[in-house]
Amino acid sequence: MEAVRAFMYVARYSEAKKLLMANPPSFPADFTPHTEVARAIVANVLAEPRTWLETSECRDVLATYDIATGPVPSTIPRKAGSKVPGALFAGLADNPIFGPVVVFGLGGSAVDFADDYGLDLAPLDLNLAEALIERTRISRLFRDADENEQSRRIRHAIALVLVKLAQLAVEIPEIREIDLNPFYVDEGGNVTVTDMRIAAAPPNIVPGRLATSRLAIRPYPKEWERSLELKDGRRFFVHPVRPDDEDSLKAFFETVSAEDLRLRFFAPVRDFSSA
Repeated sequence: MEAVRAFMYVARYSEAKKLLMANPPSFPADFTPHTEVARAIVANVLAEPRTWLETSECRDVLATYDIATGPVPSTIPRKAGSKVPGALFAGLADNPIFGPVVVFGLGGSAVDFADDYGLDLAPLDLNLAEALIERTRISRLFRDADENEQSRRIRHAIALVLVKLAQLAVEIPEIREIDLNPFYVDEGGNVTVTDMRIAAAPPNIVPGRLATSRLAIRPYPKEWERSLELKDGRRFFVHPVRPDDEDSLKAFFETVSAEDLRLRFFAPVRDFSSA
């Protein structure tokens, strides 16, 4: 039993490292949320004061992050070989210790008894969102061996919804809960949310975290990225260290002298790893 447990720890470590090293873009390059509009809607709700947003306010908040809402689609294709799922559920839950948790699973009335859901901490990128989807049984519908372009579109569309929900939690800490149940994805990867709830509350201060952030995991600080030009005209792109920089850093330190390493690390370091 101990050997099995040890093997599972190694497997989970390997999977976590692979997810970190993938480092895909957080959003498509052409996506720009209207965060200030959503923040103003939430501020108006809290000023009344209220906790739950009206349906029209929920639709407006989701629209600022390009999440479409509407009536139940009149036709959900069910032809042979179709990868189109039925009702799905996605949302944000508030954990008092870890903060915003993104949830995904089977939707509709099945959400109460199917026990088919996955969850992960915000923030998410597309790679982490797809890994979250893979932890549910419903994902088998669009991860079969004969996976086609349709199934890839559907999986990507769902992952994008999860990333947008996580980004809402990052940028508007007053949002405490979101339920999108159900939402649907068609063959073209178009998402329609047909029922939704959003709850808000004043932000609170969490010891050890920045300002009103409730996040246990700090997002990648993209705002620190810079393009610099030296006096001789050479240009450099500078960014905070990312997981995919590991190989470059190891290659760099292999070229410096032992004395340089000693001055940098106050010890004769000879090996560098992700640990």
